[in-house]
Amino acid sequence: WGEETKKLIHQYHPTCKVEICGNPVFEDLEHIPDNFFVLIFDQEVFKEYNYKLLQIGREMEKAMNINLKVKLHPRNIFKEYKIHRDEVVKFDTIYNAKFAIGHTSTMMYQMLRLGIPTFKLASDIPSNIMNQELVFSNTDGLKKLLTQNQDVDFKKEGEFYIKYVGRESCVKYTQFFQRLISEKN
Repeated sequence: WGEETKKLIHQYHPTCKVEICGNPVFEDLEHIPDNFFVLIFDQEVFKEYNYKLLQIGREMEKAMNINLKVKLHPRNIFKEYKIHRDEVVKFDTIYNAKFAIGHTSTMMYQMLRLGIPTFKLASDIPSNIMNQELVFSNTDGLKKLLTQNQDVDFKKEGEFYIKYVGRESCVKYTQFFQRLISEKN
């Protein structure tokens, strides 16, 4: 996807040649914020962090007078979380969130790539590294980040994770495969 993925691959395979092509399925969309924020849940193996996100989310919902929505991971079991069906965000509206919080889900990096303020719950779980100025541990930490990071270019932050999207990514993939074919011939 981007430089972060390239660094991760080189960490374990230093001689591997990596070409950054981005994500061709993902498109740049206009961000028109609505009156909600989104919790991006992780897979079930990190359920305790989902519960912590939900606790922080409920506190933020009250403190900010803003609606909470949840983006469930495909493996999440809805009944195990105290959320109402209306709180589950639909895929076509998730990108209208005022901000997002998550733990390790790649959806966080897609939100960043669109310029949506996105913050990561701190933990010791190995995952993609995020700018420490965007990491929080509790509700007060998140409140502080929301007020301190008014000047952050979230889209630029997101390009570190997903450099190219849509048509531009398709072009990068085409160029890569054309080079690969020409090198074989």
